Amino acid sequence: MTDLLPGLAGQAEAFWAKVKRTEGCWEYGNGANYGRFRGMSAHRAAWIMANGPIPEGLHVCHHCDNPPCVRPDHLFLGTRTDNMQDASRKGRLKAPEMFTLNEAAELLGLAPSTLRHQTRNGKFDAFKMGREWFVTGAEVQRYRREHLRKDSAA
Repeated sequence: MTDLLPGLAGQAEAFWAKVKRTEGCWEYGNGANYGRFRGMSAHRAAWIMANGPIPEGLHVCHHCDNPPCVRPDHLFLGTRTDNMQDASRKGRLKAPEMFTLNEAAELLGLAPSTLRHQTRNGKFDAFKMGREWFVTGAEVQRYRREHLRKDSAA
């Protein structure tokens, strides 16, 4: 578990004093982007104060998609992949090339063998795979060429 709770002990009053509460989101600081509090993102600090430590490997995500929001019931824990998929479902991914295929493959638990298998079975569609893996089709094709070249050289 992330051991940030002791660093926030006794800081709740100072933190919540900087929060503008409305019926919707509660925005920290000036309401521009992710606020910072005691060396961490304000929404992470809010989660820790409301719920306790953040388990290792998890991120604090926003149901409301509002970066300065620190309202505890607008926050949830998830992996980076969960957050990417949430953003995709909501149409918030700004560009499909946010990640290299190596990063996406690692995040989604994919292996070069997936590409080999789909290629050999005639199911290879780089652009469909790119959409599923949050990368461009060109990135999938580049990755495929590199790994198939390595496989044939071995």
